[in-house]
Amino acid sequence: TEDNSRGYAYCGDWQVSKKKIPDMKRFVDEVHNLGMKFVIWFSVPFVGIMSKNYERFKGMYLGNRSSNDSSILDPRYKEVRDFLCDTYATHVENYGWDGLKLDFIDSFKPNENSPLYNERMDCVSVEEGLKKLLSEVTLSYQHPQLKHQVITLWSAVYNCNEKSMLMCAGMDNNTKYKFYVDKPCEVIKVK
Repeated sequence: TEDNSRGYAYCGDWQVSKKKIPDMKRFVDEVHNLGMKFVIWFSVPFVGIMSKNYERFKGMYLGNRSSNDSSILDPRYKEVRDFLCDTYATHVENYGWDGLKLDFIDSFKPNENSPLYNERMDCVSVEEGLKKLLSEVTLSYQHPQLKHQVITLWSAVYNCNEKSMLMCAGMDNNTKYKFYVDKPCEVIKVK
């Protein structure tokens, strides 16, 4: 994002700022040449009111966050999940990033302004949509070149070798979800 002066108002287009990093691939290669890994941050659910994508997802938000000039995407819509997964996969492949920090997963919560289920949604609950999103993110990293990628979420880690994602936050701080590519999700209660 070129303009980050208003917090999250421009969040959600997820384009590399050419003014700040003119050649992202070269920058990542230089980091790798130093023997370091390159992990980058995404604020997963937020689309800012000034972003190009804001109108695209109108009607597909759980609600607005006036405190940071953004809205929270609703994972019950396949279009929302496809957009997020395609964004991450394209960037990792194009720039050679070693991993992603996918932040604010715990913000996917319905509120009194959230839309009720409708025919455009393929999930009844937000929790079901979030589970699908995390499973789909896991599946989008099965590309052979991305075998060793580690995707970090808000208190969660994706392990490419095990083909699983462990999310420690869940809908509360006492639940862990373990997502597998080829097995059902496990829910683990934390004491």
